[in-house]
Amino acid sequence: MKRYLPSWRFLSFFFLYLLITLYTFTFPETVTWFIFYAFTLVLLIAFLSTPLNIQFKDIDWKIHDNGTVDLIFTLTPRWSLAFMMSSLKLTLLESSSLRTIYPTAFFKHMIQVRFDNFSLTRGQYNHLTLEIKGYGLFGIFKYYSKQNIPVLISIFPTHLTKKALVSLIDTQSIKTAQSSSFSHHEFQVKEIRQYQSRDSLSAIDWKSSLKREQWMVKEYDTEEIRPITLCFFGSSSLQFEELLNLTYSLYQHLSISHKIRLLLIGDFDGVTLSKDDKRDFLTIQPSADTQKIKKLIDRLDYTAEQLIIVKPSDLTIPVYLSQPASCTIMTEKQLTPEKGEGLSE
Repeated sequence: MKRYLPSWRFLSFFFLYLLITLYTFTFPETVTWFIFYAFTLVLLIAFLSTPLNIQFKDIDWKIHDNGTVDLIFTLTPRWSLAFMMSSLKLTLLESSSLRTIYPTAFFKHMIQVRFDNFSLTRGQYNHLTLEIKGYGLFGIFKYYSKQNIPVLISIFPTHLTKKALVSLIDTQSIKTAQSSSFSHHEFQVKEIRQYQSRDSLSAIDWKSSLKREQWMVKEYDTEEIRPITLCFFGSSSLQFEELLNLTYSLYQHLSISHKIRLLLIGDFDGVTLSKDDKRDFLTIQPSADTQKIKKLIDRLDYTAEQLIIVKPSDLTIPVYLSQPASCTIMTEKQLTPEKGEGLSE
């Protein structure tokens, strides 16, 4: 969408030009014709400096750990022409707080544009909208357009700080591979065998080797990592995003060492559904259909040894889910201690 608009300067110039035209045709002399042609030339140059066809090149972006984004691109006029705008104003409309820059443009063939550390709401972006305003020469005509910058940016929920997350896991007594590693290997020795070429030198048991006069290695029993089902029940709540941040942080942290079965129940494109993919964190929204949520909960198969449920406190769930000792339920109450430590890195 492009528009070439007159400004208050144009109105002043137009009335002045109209008076000069009338005076020239009333008193046609060399001086008056010279002034008339001069003003006509200025008006023509001002108009020709305003029309603009813009294209974007070298588009790049970076997503920081705290969820902010850097966007870099090059702005060029088509047909390898130079910018004739006396001033230019670029505003990124998708940013949660409008970001505006004022690059110099006059007689440049390209403009390097950079928007640093701006925030986007959670979701998938295939373009960002840029509002472009500018003045032609002499400020007589204005240029205005909205252009879409092609990108592919995924903004996932915010991470809890590692300190807050580990503290929460310990408080809720969630057993992880890190917290359940063997600390007394002498009591979990599976066998003592001869050293093999595939073994590391650090695995040699020197005491047994001295006794048997050959390299010996102790093998230990390994604890089976327990699978975890992580559920998020997204009914309407004032702290929906904070609960989703908690669920995403748990998923990222636990999936490093565990097999995670993810279940997200909420609104997807206006329909209350159950989904199980990480990318569904991008599009899930709170659902007001509590009855549909409860029906979806009843249909799920909770066979994992550990069950972690994140839900609003006012959403009731079947009693059989909360009865097993391996079930952990988290609500808004678990968000309070982390506020003092900071939720995002």
